[in-house]
Amino acid sequence: MRREWISLLQAVLLGLALAGYVGVGAALSSQAFKFDFIQFFASGRSLVAGESIYTPLRMDDFNPAPAERRSTPVTLHPNLNPPLLALLVAPLTFLGLSASYIAWSTFSLLSGLSACVLLWRGLRQVDRKDSELVWLWIALLLYFPTYTAITLGQVTFCTLLPLAGAWLAARRGHDRLAGMLVGVAVSLKVFVALLVIFFVLQRRWRVVAWSIGAILFTVLVTLPFVGVGAYREYFTVIRTVTWFGNSWNASYSAFITRILGGSENVPLVNLPVLARGLVLLCSTATLLWLAWVTWQRQGVVHSLGRFDLGYGLTLTVMLLVSPLGWMYYFPLLLLPGYTVWSLTRDASMRSLRWGLLLAWGMSTIPTSMVRAMDVNDPFGWFTSNSVYFYALFTMAVVVSRALVRVNPPSCVVPASRV
Repeated sequence: MRREWISLLQAVLLGLALAGYVGVGAALSSQAFKFDFIQFFASGRSLVAGESIYTPLRMDDFNPAPAERRSTPVTLHPNLNPPLLALLVAPLTFLGLSASYIAWSTFSLLSGLSACVLLWRGLRQVDRKDSELVWLWIALLLYFPTYTAITLGQVTFCTLLPLAGAWLAARRGHDRLAGMLVGVAVSLKVFVALLVIFFVLQRRWRVVAWSIGAILFTVLVTLPFVGVGAYREYFTVIRTVTWFGNSWNASYSAFITRILGGSENVPLVNLPVLARGLVLLCSTATLLWLAWVTWQRQGVVHSLGRFDLGYGLTLTVMLLVSPLGWMYYFPLLLLPGYTVWSLTRDASMRSLRWGLLLAWGMSTIPTSMVRAMDVNDPFGWFTSNSVYFYALFTMAVVVSRALVRVNPPSCVVPASRV
């Protein structure tokens, strides 16, 4: 009887969550010009028209303003993604903006649910019931960063799916597939390239080679459509970013530049050179720690648990050290979070459960999104504007602790086949 009630509860929660996303997506589709997806749609439309995919566009191009407001047109933020994304979105532009938004959001949602299946299959234990997958789906759907990523039309879940696939393939010794999937993820989000370094440290040379090959392949595929100039423009656009201090940025850059300068807000002390130095120092120290704890030492056999945690820690660190570690990428932390949660069933690791719950709880607080230019409240710098940074940093500490304390291997990561 108890199992039946739990199954009923799961069905109700999952059904309500999915219905909520469908309803919200349909309601917001007519306002799609207000969300980040408009940047990707604009790039895809420019690609179809044979124009530059990184040309700055005005909001009036998609939502004509009344005559009295046309004197101060709003310029959209540029597309900060590599050219591959514009190529993928281009076919959707023929559907129109509203239909494209619905199609993209639906694909993102299905990608997130599919990634959960891959994680569950990889970490499933013999004594665990299938209902655990349903709880994982519910946790993902009720997670505020998930809602934010879906409604904004972001590429979070289009990145999570190949990352989850690469993780599962790598832990099963399918290095070619793992490398290709990592390469696809890097081609969508450049900061994912930190995973290539992780596999170098793991001495998984076939994964590294196939990752680089997949990246080069995607570049060659996109070149006939976008040209070499698009890649030059992409790196030029990336260097123009000045809005590190946005409250939904959870990286070192966000926290430090809000206080010491280098973003668009009025800092406590305007010392941007010092701010950049501290960001570099924190990032370097974190990357060295990541390298130390994930390095596959010669002659030492590592367990699958260590591999899972090392992969997950790399995903966590890449958001910390990236200048733009937006909180809507937090669903990528589902992998390290679920890994640690699985390990905390062991009594020796159970204390980490509280740290994991703390990080998860802080990261799902639906705080207001405050633009960098408006982050001028000193109290806010250390509280609401930085809650996502605290959540991300806490997650990094928890995963690091789990990696250091993980039990000796009972099962070995397959060696790369050279």
